[in-house]
Amino acid sequence: MRAMLLIWLAMLLAALLVLSCEADDDGDATLDGGGGGGNNDDDDDDDDDDDDDDEPKLVLVVYKTSSSIAQDWGNATKIEDYLDYEMLTQSELADADLSVYSLIIAIHDTDWSLPSSVNAIEDSGLPVIGVHTGGALLFGSMGKHLNYNHAVAYNSEQSVTGTNCSSDFWNTPNAFGDCDSATYEFYGDPTAQINYDIDLLPSDVRPLALNANYPDRVAIAIEEQRFFLWGFQASPSALTEEGAAFLHNVIVNLVEQ
Repeated sequence: MRAMLLIWLAMLLAALLVLSCEADDDGDATLDGGGGGGNNDDDDDDDDDDDDDDEPKLVLVVYKTSSSIAQDWGNATKIEDYLDYEMLTQSELADADLSVYSLIIAIHDTDWSLPSSVNAIEDSGLPVIGVHTGGALLFGSMGKHLNYNHAVAYNSEQSVTGTNCSSDFWNTPNAFGDCDSATYEFYGDPTAQINYDIDLLPSDVRPLALNANYPDRVAIAIEEQRFFLWGFQASPSALTEEGAAFLHNVIVNLVEQ
């Protein structure tokens, strides 16, 4: 009789041990739902097998030959922990899987001579930052207003005047306050810039920054809420603190839209 009792107790202990292992699926020796929310509760997420860490959002920087400038633009995207970048030449786009990216940056040395590369970007549905002439040539290949034929070139510009200051581009995550008619020095040294006549902009083009010396000329704008024209030519490493803060806003808002 005593032997049977011992066997029964052994079976009971084994069953309890199995139940405890099933309840604690993170292997931390603490059972889920330890009762009453006290110190016996398991703070880990035992029932969620998903990785809690967010996957980084990738930005694609497209260039023709200037890999060092492309890398400069890529480094400018690493302003948040969840952002990272990759680089491709424009000739590699047609065979690339663009679905893994959240934003495309076309730097100023691109010429968009390959229709397959243009089509790859247009068909991706991704937001695009087009830099100076490279961006204008890309947008022109897609039939957009912010194209090279509509642009007016200036050789020595470094400042802008704010407009449409209610836009998130001026407020998130860096708030510029009431930027209308305020002048900001975006670059420490003058650089080439392309502009657009503000009176000729169609309704789906939203100006965001004007040439500080020519208030009827638009230096930075977005078309169809997707095609963002950065009119300056110089690389991000030449930006002032104000310019870097604005570019930070641009990248974050386009990635998260």
